[in-house]
Amino acid sequence: ETDLANVSVYTDTKIGLDNYSGASFSPVRRSMVEKYGVVKCTICNNNLCVAFAGNNIAFATALFRRLCDLKSFELADVAEYALSFHKGAESVDSIEYIIAYYEEGIFHLDCVKNNTIMRDVPNCYIGSVEAFKTFQKIRYESIAKGQSIKDFTDRAFRDVVNGCSDDSVGGFAIRATYNHN
Repeated sequence: ETDLANVSVYTDTKIGLDNYSGASFSPVRRSMVEKYGVVKCTICNNNLCVAFAGNNIAFATALFRRLCDLKSFELADVAEYALSFHKGAESVDSIEYIIAYYEEGIFHLDCVKNNTIMRDVPNCYIGSVEAFKTFQKIRYESIAKGQSIKDFTDRAFRDVVNGCSDDSVGGFAIRATYNHN
């Protein structure tokens, strides 16, 4: 979600136990991932944040490895790199990305899913459709209570992560917010 002064990216940490595709963990690390999950939102530099959904750590790692190997890249190109990994996955649900970046005084929010890039959207979601519907329902109920939707976003996301009917959602609720001030 973005506005003129901030961009926030929300993620959960749950990773499906049968979705380790390509990731190798020691027994100790695997037990920690099973218990706590992983942070699916990475601040890559002071102007770039990448989040992923789909529980496929291998594709997320491949994107981060590509960015590291390049050493220098245009921020607007990150979504193209993400799209190439998204299209290379066994299904469109295997990996989806949100690319948030700040460039030349403007926040950008790009979403990579369904074999396409949606650029410069004011808000977007990746991952569970059921979780997103629940999230929106909770947020819009705040209008009836006279609360600002934006002010209610954090609580709505925590409520979804802690009690969504989709068992692929859970763990900790993580929010990364960038404020250019």
